[in-house]
Amino acid sequence: MLSNRWQGEILQAVRESGSCSIAELARRFEVSTETIRRSVKPLIETGAVLRFHGGVMLPDGLEEPPFQRRMQRNREAKQAVAALVAARIADGDPIILDNGTTSAYVAQALAHHSRLVVVTNSAEIACRLAPRNDNRVFLCGGEVNGDDVAAFGPSAIAFLRQFQVRCAVLSVGGISSRGELVDFHLFEAEFSHAAMA
Repeated sequence: MLSNRWQGEILQAVRESGSCSIAELARRFEVSTETIRRSVKPLIETGAVLRFHGGVMLPDGLEEPPFQRRMQRNREAKQAVAALVAARIADGDPIILDNGTTSAYVAQALAHHSRLVVVTNSAEIACRLAPRNDNRVFLCGGEVNGDDVAAFGPSAIAFLRQFQVRCAVLSVGGISSRGELVDFHLFEAEFSHAAMA
């Protein structure tokens, strides 16, 4: 049983959104941030929530699920996004596609485009686009991530920087409460940062 009167409500709020900042919880329940900190401490100690700088999150929110499971999650929404992106890409466009699942759906949606110049760190995306319609696909080298068979690291970033493209399709792990793009892994964030440049 939850001993603190706020713990149940805090746990429910975190379950609804996956994570909450201490400040958000204090505003929501109209109490001080110190009251929230005291209330979440036992939740952290029991493993009901995990602490991150400035807030708490559900334990399963820390690890990114495997690639194939992510491909099935929100499939229709990702396909809809992919169709919108593909409609904005013309035949012959130079583009960057990262290793995200939404990018994989974009690659599928580009199946009928031709003469694309695709720069990617994803072997999956390279295989989908290289053998069709006179596309040219450039696959970044680097240390390969076993889950999604994508290359990362300094050599992948150096390779990427050789290209000038019309657009880049980049996936993110989420958006912070301040509107910042966030990712699960530093190496993915570094690749995205280089692509945005």
